[in-house]
Amino acid sequence: FFFQAEDGIRDAQESRGLGDVYKRQGPLSSPKQERFFGGLRHLKGRAPILGGSFALWAAVFTACDSTLVCLRGKEDVFNSITAGAITGGSMAFRAGFRIALRNAFFGGLFLTMIELSRLGLIKFQMRNHLQ
Repeated sequence: FFFQAEDGIRDAQESRGLGDVYKRQGPLSSPKQERFFGGLRHLKGRAPILGGSFALWAAVFTACDSTLVCLRGKEDVFNSITAGAITGGSMAFRAGFRIALRNAFFGGLFLTMIELSRLGLIKFQMRNHLQ
């Protein structure tokens, strides 16, 4: 799979986010002695765009989560996992059905890991509290 940012940079590896792409653009155009700081400077310039993307993701996730709570009549981990999958798929729907399906899977997987971590922490804290 290739990851392609808005500016046309393609990567043969899966990206961990747009920060990877933007961090590499600065060093490529900076002198050799200043590559690290050039990357940070470029990432800092793109921060408002990345923040806006995250805010949009959070808004869609919250809307999906609230809708699922209303429809199911209860609030549990399945709402947030399903909302993560719906959000991941809907945010990538313009790229095609296969990519939207893949992003929905990884959105649900990501929220599953978050919820399992949260439940494990709660269980650990309760065990320590009772002792």
